[in-house]
Amino acid sequence: MRAAVYSFISQDATGHRAGVTRQLEECEALAHRFEWEVTHRYDDNDQSAHSDGTRPGFEAMLKAMADSEFGAVICWHPDRLFRSMNDVERVVAITNDRGVLLRTVNAAVAADDRLPGKGRAVTGCPAVTPPCEPVVSGADAVAAVLRGGDVAAAVPQADGDGVERTWLTAPGRDVIAAALAPRWSRSAAEGFRPAAAAMFETGAAAGQVDGTHVGEAVTRAIRLALFGVDDEYGLWAVVQQRQPVGGDDVVSRLARAGPQLSDEEIFLLAASVHGTGTHGGVGQIGDTFVWALRHLASDTGLAGRLRENPDDITVFVEEMVRLHSTIQYPPRVALRDIRIGDLDFSAGDTFSLAAGAASREGDGGDQVNERMCKHWGFGAGEHRCRANHLVRAMLRMLVEEWLAQIHQCAVPDGFVPQYIPGRSALLELPLTWQT
Repeated sequence: MRAAVYSFISQDATGHRAGVTRQLEECEALAHRFEWEVTHRYDDNDQSAHSDGTRPGFEAMLKAMADSEFGAVICWHPDRLFRSMNDVERVVAITNDRGVLLRTVNAAVAADDRLPGKGRAVTGCPAVTPPCEPVVSGADAVAAVLRGGDVAAAVPQADGDGVERTWLTAPGRDVIAAALAPRWSRSAAEGFRPAAAAMFETGAAAGQVDGTHVGEAVTRAIRLALFGVDDEYGLWAVVQQRQPVGGDDVVSRLARAGPQLSDEEIFLLAASVHGTGTHGGVGQIGDTFVWALRHLASDTGLAGRLRENPDDITVFVEEMVRLHSTIQYPPRVALRDIRIGDLDFSAGDTFSLAAGAASREGDGGDQVNERMCKHWGFGAGEHRCRANHLVRAMLRMLVEEWLAQIHQCAVPDGFVPQYIPGRSALLELPLTWQT
């Protein structure tokens, strides 16, 4: 089959094209595995140079796709191809009409617009779309928004119609930061270590597991350890029955950090840390850990290097957050009339930040590095995730205990990850290892 490769980097400060070249190489390797012939190559390097937001390479690829010049498109990651919902709609229309296959190095892409409830899981970028338009993209623009005081966090409305300003104001975030302080977060992770070690030791004898089930089990266990309940429905009772003094669970610590707060306000803060179902809050620890397992399984030398140099696990964890943040498009609302890049916003306007893509467009690129790289996985400034110390401590401990029990895991040849609809989380991760 004839195939096209598309590469994209929004900022190339050096002009050496290292990012798009690396993407091209990995995409061509995937084409070779599929036994496809790469006949067309398109790229948009240093996208920030185009102030009007156009992508000449992308437009040329769409025209050739519509003319049936090739039967498949490969890109490194869905967010290289799709920069807005309009991009999704245009690509999907052509792929459905011309029968063009879409494949990526790091996630599967479904070339149709059926909804998750119709019997299939939407995969790739269409599963993780901005909650509202327009989308502010580019590392510099995202950094300016996160570090500035001109916007506030926003949350999607329950009916899915737009967004509204969130109740989680700066005072609420400060209460969370005080409750989940660095020392306590490290202590909480150490307290959970025996449970994690027992969980992984029990599973090690089987020689195989779906890594996503490990992530779900980790999420439930962490919630039980930190809150005493593993579902949000029991959280209100925990708030009402909390210990007035001395308790070291999250709810008790939130109450002490914010003595002026009502039970309802404590519940809202606790719920933001607890999360719902298998995602949100500490569920993000489980989702990110599954991505860590995927990298440990895909890079045959990585586990050995981390086991020999355990101090490097801190960098590895940071890279997992940078590459696979569970919050790809945080919604924001303008507090006053502002201009961000080429976009003008009036007070009250809502928009999304392409924070996930921005983290991969900096000096770290798309690959796992052995050094600390700047990222926006935890936000920044007033928009920084106040639970970041807990997430880091838990992830480091989980990786340490996994490496202690599983020498080297692997994924099947040709495995292509698929996203869960609406989340930057894997649908499945088949792992095997020698027992």
